[in-house]
Amino acid sequence: MRRRAAVLRKAEVKHRSAEKALEKVQSALQERVKELNCLYGISKIVEKPDLSLDETLQLITELIPSAWEYPDIACARVILDGKHFKTRNFKKTKWMQSVDLRINENITGRVEISYLRKKPEKDEGPFLKEERKLLNVIGERLAKIVERKRAEAALISSHRQLRSLSLHLQSVRERERTHIAREIHDELGQALTALKIDVSWLGKKLTEDQQSLVAKTRSMAELINTTIHTVQRISEELRPALLDDLGLSAAIRWQAKKFQERSGINCEVSISPDEIIIDRDRSTMIFRVFQETLTNIARHANATKVKIDLKVNNDNLEMKVKDNGRGIKRQQFFAPQSFGLIGIRERVRRWNGEFKISGTPNRGTTVIVSIPLTGQGEGS
Repeated sequence: MRRRAAVLRKAEVKHRSAEKALEKVQSALQERVKELNCLYGISKIVEKPDLSLDETLQLITELIPSAWEYPDIACARVILDGKHFKTRNFKKTKWMQSVDLRINENITGRVEISYLRKKPEKDEGPFLKEERKLLNVIGERLAKIVERKRAEAALISSHRQLRSLSLHLQSVRERERTHIAREIHDELGQALTALKIDVSWLGKKLTEDQQSLVAKTRSMAELINTTIHTVQRISEELRPALLDDLGLSAAIRWQAKKFQERSGINCEVSISPDEIIIDRDRSTMIFRVFQETLTNIARHANATKVKIDLKVNNDNLEMKVKDNGRGIKRQQFFAPQSFGLIGIRERVRRWNGEFKISGTPNRGTTVIVSIPLTGQGEGS
């Protein structure tokens, strides 16, 4: 009996020892799961595209205590360039772990984790050695996150500056076009008209025995007429007088007619209402987009027909241009060399509008541009 009782006691001791070992393993496993969840949570926060660096650091700071052994009494703080991000319960105590933030080999901040109450001594004060490893990993991750976020911010700023410069150059170019067109039309056109009158007067003064001079004046008159037509064409291409004098509807119809005459591609124009009255800047933008779209059709579409629909829909102006050509391919939409499409996209974006383009093989391409008729655009 005694021997049996001793065996049972020994078995019970082993059983309890095994239970404690199992509990220890389970506890350690739970801690590792919390650590992994923390790192995963940091990755998910970083993936959010619309968060600023400050928002990202604050969310990560609030997540850190959940990975420690006693999360209910843990608090955290991240310091970066003198700026503090901390949990609501943060308090600096003597039970603290920290790691420096090193960015480009420079210490620019620190990550701190504290317990608000005393806990049993472990590997590093009340902290586990695995928690030190985790804190070091978090410090490294945060340093990389800061570098990445700053690089993204610099890239966005650079992109915005380039867009502002592009919009400014477009405005300057449009003003210059208008100025040059007016100068050509008014100054050069008037000079050529006066010259034409003088040559005509001179021709009438010549006698029949001066046939060589008569022929010369006629040749000069023809050359002057050709030059006048060239001046008118250049002036119209720089800045159509119709756009300023008669408005967008007349300018669209005129441009479609000219395009049809030059290319042989049939153009069908539908405008509703018949006369669309909008401000000068929006008119210019839609007209330039229309010109660029026709240019792309002439160069690439191999089309025989183009349908143009321009209409006012509620508070938006919508223009649809559809051809029956070969159809644009999807990979061409955002190709770096597609400068025409890039220009259209930037012009439309300036007015907080929408630009859509779609193509069907051998059935054509459709371009849709829609802009609000109220509000100011970027750079206005």
